[in-house]
Amino acid sequence: MKTRYWTSALIALAFAGAANAQVYLCDVTNPSPDGWMGSKMYFEIKDGTAIAYDPYIHKIHDQPIEVKLKDAGEFWKMTWTLRGLSSSNQGSAGPTKYRVLVGKTNMKLRINVSLSGYDNSPRGTGVCKLEK
Repeated sequence: MKTRYWTSALIALAFAGAANAQVYLCDVTNPSPDGWMGSKMYFEIKDGTAIAYDPYIHKIHDQPIEVKLKDAGEFWKMTWTLRGLSSSNQGSAGPTKYRVLVGKTNMKLRINVSLSGYDNSPRGTGVCKLEK
């Protein structure tokens, strides 16, 4: 299952990508102990749009999704909401909002997750590499 997921992710991004696309392959090296984020994330940025893929997007959509993108100077800011995720101890989590920052030069990754109806806000960090 995991092998199929990562193979699917790479194939999807490889075929979705065209000339001038920036593809970021990111490792979440310091995930939240609360979960809600996978160990890998993939982003493709092209012509002012972004596509994202990770295990949670895969669980809901089974393919990369278009996400909101903002050029915030030194970093890219991407946001999206997933509906249908569930907590292992509470059932449905309601809408789960993701905010990801990727440094354009330092390639650092920051993830913030906002869980509807929960007090905790999982956060994680990591590093990305730009696929050439």
